[in-house]
Amino acid sequence: AKHSAEVRNMLITEFDVDEYIRVSKEEGFEMGREEGREEGREEGRKEGRKEGREEGREEGREKTRETVRAMKADGMSLELITKYTGLSEEEIQKL
Repeated sequence: AKHSAEVRNMLITEFDVDEYIRVSKEEGFEMGREEGREEGREEGRKEGRKEGREEGREEGREKTRETVRAMKADGMSLELITKYTGLSEEEIQKL
């Protein structure tokens, strides 16, 4: 208790306001940067999943086209192709 006034006086006189502001800004900047990075990563993951689904669908369509072409080349009837692929006659004709 007898030194509390002295300690309080030291803290007040040695406190550097400019340094405090600089450090506070740096900490805020770093927090904002990390939040921005995380948002960017999440956005990138969403875009990547979307692109991956689109690529997968296109690959699936191409494989289906190849399969239908092969079935037609083997002389398989439209009725059998529809039965095995689950596609309608119109879908098969489009391929």
